[in-house]
Amino acid sequence: MTLTTTSAFQQELDSDLRAAVELQRESRFVGPLVGLLMALIPTRPGRLRGSIHRFGDEIRVNVVLDHARGDRWAGGAPQWTATAGRAEELPELITQFVHEIYLALAHSAAFADAKAFRSYTEALSSHLAYGNLHRADDRLRAERLYEVALAIEPRNPAVLYNLGVLHYYMFEVELEPGWVPRRPD
Repeated sequence: MTLTTTSAFQQELDSDLRAAVELQRESRFVGPLVGLLMALIPTRPGRLRGSIHRFGDEIRVNVVLDHARGDRWAGGAPQWTATAGRAEELPELITQFVHEIYLALAHSAAFADAKAFRSYTEALSSHLAYGNLHRADDRLRAERLYEVALAIEPRNPAVLYNLGVLHYYMFEVELEPGWVPRRPD
């Protein structure tokens, strides 16, 4: 598995396109991992374009962030290309890929490990579903995934904070549904 940068011109020459996605600020359908990535990065690109290509036994994933703001991107749109040898490697490749993009755009070292980052983003997705729908299964999944992330990065402040917030919501929703926080007298 390798991560490289490929010019937009070269990406356009690829002929064996297997899948493509394009998300803009106005887009309404976003997968949970991509949606969280777009929400977590302070550099707000106007459009995220991605594609998956197959060349013989090689699978290539390309991502371009158009209209990214900031001095870092004065030379053009940031672009990433990741390559896998087998289709079975694709989920792990995407995990590494999204983590690399997050590190490049967020200017944060909060997640040193790609698996911890993936567990965190999946937990956050379940956490948000629990906050909206109050399903215990979402809370349990979020707790389990936050714990996976903490096993990898035990002192990660984002994971610790969100796990605490999740437990607060659990108290408010499941244990004491009528409870209203009051200021001490």
